[in-house]
Amino acid sequence: MTQILLMRHAQSANNAQDETLRIPDPGLTELGLRQAQAAADWLGRVKVNYLYCSPFRRSLETMRPIADASSAPVRIVHSIFEQGGCYSGHVSGQRKGEPGLTRTELLAQYPGWSVDETITDAGWWGQDYESLEKARARASAVARWILGQLVPLSGCHCLVIHADFKRLLIDALRQELLQPPIMETVGDLFNVGITRFDIFQRDGKTVYLNSVTHVPAEWIS
Repeated sequence: MTQILLMRHAQSANNAQDETLRIPDPGLTELGLRQAQAAADWLGRVKVNYLYCSPFRRSLETMRPIADASSAPVRIVHSIFEQGGCYSGHVSGQRKGEPGLTRTELLAQYPGWSVDETITDAGWWGQDYESLEKARARASAVARWILGQLVPLSGCHCLVIHADFKRLLIDALRQELLQPPIMETVGDLFNVGITRFDIFQRDGKTVYLNSVTHVPAEWIS
């Protein structure tokens, strides 16, 4: 049996302000830092064997205290970024693709973490805004990667990802499983909320959905 934990990143600066003021790759707010530490404290008591995060700064900074609390290896995975990619601008049709952090920057800022070979010194994105259709196809590919490469490893795998992509990935996993887990509507995806799937080869079970019991009530966002 393999445990898959899908966790949304902690509160970012963009989460805390109007869409018109958002920047391409924000870090965490003070609340976000507290949320990330609370998640790390909880995960430190869980035997997590493998850690994965997207190359967005908010995901990386959420992972940092988790990595400090765990002996599990960390891999920065290119394909689990938020829908849309790294971009500036908020008006539909006028969004501009931005490069994101480079390989050299990632290796320097997060020493000891593994970085996907697809991430170069040109940055991890630098493309047009990713359409929802393309993001769905990417989520399907990630679901197949989870089932084909992570599940055979067994153990507990924690992926720090993003709200919109998490919805797509949950849907893709359910479509890929021979016996998908029975679950209610996904509902609100709180910062550092965790969804746990237990997967037995190609059959899945939802253990909890977007749980934030590891975060003080006044910190939930």
